[in-house]
Formats: sequence, C-alpha cells, structure tokens
Amino acid sequence: MQQEIKSQQELNAESEAKISALQEEMRKISELFTDTQQELEQRCMELEEKDTELRKTNCTLVETKHTLRATALERDQNQYLVDEHSKTENHLHSQASTLLHVVEDSICDVDGLHSKLDRKHNVEVHNVNARDTFGEDCRNLIKTVKQNLNQFQGENFVFFDAMKKTLGT
Repeated sequence: MQQEIKSQQELNAESEAKISALQEEMRKISELFTDTQQELEQRCMELEEKDTELRKTNCTLVETKHTLRATALERDQNQYLVDEHSKTENHLHSQASTLLHVVEDSICDVDGLHSKLDRKHNVEVHNVNARDTFGEDCRNLIKTVKQNLNQFQGENFVFFDAMKKTLGT
C-alpha cells in the first residue's frame, strides 16, 4: 500500500506539475488572447479609419474624374475655338492682304491719274499762254502791217502824186 500511496503521490505530483504547467500555459494563452484581442481591436479601429479614408478618397476620386472630364471638355471646346479663331484670322489676313494690294494698285492708278491731270493742266496753261502770246504777237504784227500799209500807202500817194505832176495830169 505504501507503494500505492507513493505511486499515487508521484502521480499526484506529476498531475500537479501538469496542472501547474497547464495553468501556466493557460495563463500565457490568456495573455496571448488578451494581447491578440487588444491588437484585433486596434486593427479594427485602424481598419475603420482606413475604410473611412478609402471612402473619402473614392469620393475625391469620383469628383476628380468628374472635374477632369469637365476640364477635358472645356479644353476641347477652347481648342476648337482657338482653331476656328486661327482659321478666321488667317482668312482675314488673306483678305486684308488682297485688299492692301488692291489699295496699292488703286493708289498707283490714282497717282497716275493725278499725274495725267497735272500734265493736262500744264498743257492747258501752256496753251493759254501760247494763245495769249500768239494773240499778242498777231496783234503786234497786224499793227505793224497796218503801219507798214499806211506808210506804203502814204509813200505810194506821194509817189503817185509826184507821178501825176510829172505826167501832168
């Protein structure tokens, strides 16, 4: 019986050692569980924060995409307007160049017309002066001719008178 008691005591000691070991292991597991539970709670909070941040980021992304589409549309519209404005400017430049050439040709024509009118005026002035000079010269010649005629008539009269006297009539 002693041996049984001893065997029982040894068994009890082993069981107590196992219980102590199990209790120690249980305590470690309990601490690990508590640590893990705290870490889980912390991770859950972080996850909620990340989820909230993700939702905000998604909303911002949607707004940014919308803004980007609107900006791209506005850019395309502005590019279209700039292209059309450029075409219009080129067309107007072409018309202005053509108009400028027409004006330059017209100025040349008008200058030519003014030159012709000036020449015509100069010719008319010259003609008037020539006419006046010719008229004066003509009057002077006629006057001279009349004087010469009167002188000739006077000389002929004297000559014929002398001839009459000489001939006795």
